[in-house]
Amino acid sequence: QPRPPRQPRETHEPREPRGPRQAKYAALAEDADGDEEADGYADFYDSPSPRQTKRVKRAPPPTTMSTVPVLEPEVEDEDEDMMLVAAEAGGQSGKERALPAPGEPAFLRSLQRLLDRNNGAYWQNEWRRAPYTRRPYEVIDDFRIGADVPEEYGKAIRRKMCTTVPDGRVQDVQAMAFDGHETIQSELILKQNPLVPGVDIEERDLWGMDCYTVRAVNETLRHVPALKERPDREFFIEHWLMPAVNGLNDEGWDMMKAVEVLRARAQQEEKPSYVEAAKALSIAIQNLDERKTLSMREAEAVARMEDAAPPSPAEMRTHFRLHPKGVGVVCIRKEGIEPNTVVAPYIGELYPPWRWFERQDAIKKRNPLAELPDFYNICLECPKQDEHGYDTLFVEAAYKTTIASRLSHSCTPNCQTVVVVKNGKLCIWMVTTKRVEYGEEMCWDYACVTESEREFRAAICLCSTPFCRGSFLSYANSHSFMDVMSRDHDFLDRNALVLRAVMEDITEEDRKRIERAKGGLFGRSVLTHVDGTTESPKWLIKWAALVMEFVDQETQLLPQALLARGAAFGYNESNVAVEAAGVRETRIQNLAITIDKVKYFLAQQKSEENKVAPPLVLLTDDEIKEHLWNGQSSIARRVLDAAQPSICPSSKKARDIPIGSAGVQEELVKRKAAEAASVAVAAAVATEKATAANGASPPPKKVAAAAALQAEAEAAAAAVAEAEAAAVAAGAGAGGEGEGGHATAPLRTDAVASSSNAADGAGDRFTSIDKYAVGRTALKEFETMLKTPCATADEAREKLTLLSKKLRALGPQHAAGADVAALNAATVYFFTVAKYDGFISPEVILEQEIIENTSRSDKKGLDKALAKRYQINFIWGQLSAWFKQTVYDPSASLSAERRGTLSLPDPESAYGSGTTMRYVGRERAELMQNLRLYPEKYWPTSTMWSFRNPDKVYGSPMLDDAMFAGRGEANRLTDLLDELVAVAPVRNTQRQAKPKAASQRRGGRGG
Repeated sequence: QPRPPRQPRETHEPREPRGPRQAKYAALAEDADGDEEADGYADFYDSPSPRQTKRVKRAPPPTTMSTVPVLEPEVEDEDEDMMLVAAEAGGQSGKERALPAPGEPAFLRSLQRLLDRNNGAYWQNEWRRAPYTRRPYEVIDDFRIGADVPEEYGKAIRRKMCTTVPDGRVQDVQAMAFDGHETIQSELILKQNPLVPGVDIEERDLWGMDCYTVRAVNETLRHVPALKERPDREFFIEHWLMPAVNGLNDEGWDMMKAVEVLRARAQQEEKPSYVEAAKALSIAIQNLDERKTLSMREAEAVARMEDAAPPSPAEMRTHFRLHPKGVGVVCIRKEGIEPNTVVAPYIGELYPPWRWFERQDAIKKRNPLAELPDFYNICLECPKQDEHGYDTLFVEAAYKTTIASRLSHSCTPNCQTVVVVKNGKLCIWMVTTKRVEYGEEMCWDYACVTESEREFRAAICLCSTPFCRGSFLSYANSHSFMDVMSRDHDFLDRNALVLRAVMEDITEEDRKRIERAKGGLFGRSVLTHVDGTTESPKWLIKWAALVMEFVDQETQLLPQALLARGAAFGYNESNVAVEAAGVRETRIQNLAITIDKVKYFLAQQKSEENKVAPPLVLLTDDEIKEHLWNGQSSIARRVLDAAQPSICPSSKKARDIPIGSAGVQEELVKRKAAEAASVAVAAAVATEKATAANGASPPPKKVAAAAALQAEAEAAAAAVAEAEAAAVAAGAGAGGEGEGGHATAPLRTDAVASSSNAADGAGDRFTSIDKYAVGRTALKEFETMLKTPCATADEAREKLTLLSKKLRALGPQHAAGADVAALNAATVYFFTVAKYDGFISPEVILEQEIIENTSRSDKKGLDKALAKRYQINFIWGQLSAWFKQTVYDPSASLSAERRGTLSLPDPESAYGSGTTMRYVGRERAELMQNLRLYPEKYWPTSTMWSFRNPDKVYGSPMLDDAMFAGRGEANRLTDLLDELVAVAPVRNTQRQAKPKAASQRRGGRGG
């Protein structure tokens, strides 16, 4: 992660496609998430043309600093284009006739056809034709500690900068030059003095072309007979056209002026082919880019209405635009600069990783809408050969630095940063990798990876080279970064590693695996406290070893995974190994940064116990018993409390009497007696009214109604007698009151059925009261079960499973509650979180320029944003997302990601309003399918479930599955889901998805 760009730039989108083919490939370019079809590295180069069949792959060199290999653009198949255009122009085969030369009648028509097929990435925002404001800096001659770095961490930085490695190059690096490999030679650079600004090199406001303009220039030069070969055109652009552009200073946006300078130089040096090339560009710009168009006429009309000067034709160009790059460095030594020349030391202010990212968080809070961070930085990786081992530091080179930090990015660089040891201290030097001629720009490959898609899209590369990747950043969600991780290291897998680190002891193999990282001693510096001697907590060392196990596995599996995508994505046998090596370097760097953040958090804890405590605490057997069954807020009791209104037909009556109340049967007798008396009175009144109205002979219908009421009265009396008998039986069966003063009663199936039938026969007046009796009897049995405590955690799981089955037998309205109970009963590992102290770190110190350029509209609270607030779950969140470093509060995403994955739903949400029909229909079928295919995905907020989790106890069968898979054990999730589907079959949702069984999604490690 060396550094993002120096100046803010506008974003651009790929040029609007002109036809169906271009629309298809532009759509692919828009998909930069790395999930399906678009290649994260090639998105901003340009969409592949249907005729592009050949590929040339290059990768930046592996260095001691983080270098992530990136894909280079395709080399188009020009022969077919030439045949088509030439045949159209002259009616002959392209093999017999070349493209029309500049000045021929068919030249413009031929060029226009090729430009119409140009689908290179195009900067669509407003065309800026003025240089960016330069940022001043203080020139320093050695590294400095950041002003806001605490003293103890400043001492640690000074200790890390002193190395035991002998003076010389830390590692020989092969730099990728345009024309091949050139090795930076240690013996040539160690005794050199840096180049002198103003004598050998100088800073200038530089300009560059986007991929669209590069292609437009290239297509124009193809019509010059002497430049029909691609290498000849590339040499012309790099060594003639761009030096002419960058010599114009403020007028560098005008390519026509650069062409005139180029023409004069070619005439002076007697280069007729380059004079012809200048002529071709001049004709193309004047006739295709400056001719009157509808947009020009509209612009002129608007200018007249506003009483302003109309734009010149040059300001309305579309094909041949040059954009400001910011300040850069060019060679002004007449004889040029040879390879292996030291340009300048790359120095600045040093920060430990945790403080560096606090600084970036504060800057982002002041400029939340900034598409790109505006800073110059480089990550210095301490050498693996040092006896203290590998480690990372960040260099801020924006305000106190040297001219080396002002070099621009290029996808085909001529310079490279190298780490050297001089006088026992680490240094970073900028060194040339190939010859640089007078007037040429000096540049290097940032090789920087971003986690933000917005940053990736905004990082428009203007290096103007034929092998431009389109973006000077690589995207962390591209195929190479996520292919294996998304399958074998998802959210559940990462949390399983944290839990395993808490449970398992460190083995000898763990320590060897850590030491093998980076090919040297990884842990002696990274895995010690800030004092450099005290070893980090054992759980942290174990976790690092488990992560390195995945990194080693990914390095082996990634080449094959990339090859499986095929040549369409640019992968072949020659580059997949380099891709995998680059991803490994990035993974190890992120691992070291995460450990540094965790160590800082632990160091701020108040108690000595918390300074070494793991973030997750596994529940003991006694705690699991309390959580599942024995506790007052156990899962079993919460399920029954939530189910109680659904079990009884009258929820109001059910809530009136607590479960297990000693007077429940007496109350039932009273209510049935009152109901019977009421019916009897109603029957007598009806009979009297009928007799009074009609004398001694009432109508038959009235008589029948009275008889029916009388029958109801008799049935009610019978129900009263039955209820009394049930009360007596309950008292006898209980032998008095049970534990806690609650009477107990067995479930009497025959009596319940008889009561239910009697109620149905008596009419609607008795349906509710008799269903209430049935429900109360069932609840009584459940309460009796709860009163028997469990002796072991396994017994608690068995009883909760039995409760789930009995609850499911009561009807479909209990399907959701039964599923919640079953999932909890099937969970093996339950855990809670450590009770860390949250805290606020010391304020960072920002430069006055950053403070003055704040873009945030609401200025309130900006001073507080200088100090970062650490939440109590920071470590858990950071370890769960260890491969990401730019998230302000990593614990914030946990609340969403753990929905249904680590935190099972609240039992109360299973009995919400209208949930029965909703759940037993499509929702349950989708849930079962998602748990089978995508167990690592959190449950959507659109479902009926809530996840308040008042006891803050976590665990799930899905996490267990990840634990078993990580240890090579057979998974149990599939059997559980088969059982749940069998007891309550779900209908097919007709959803088409890739199967992702437990064994498949974790690389076959599961059963």
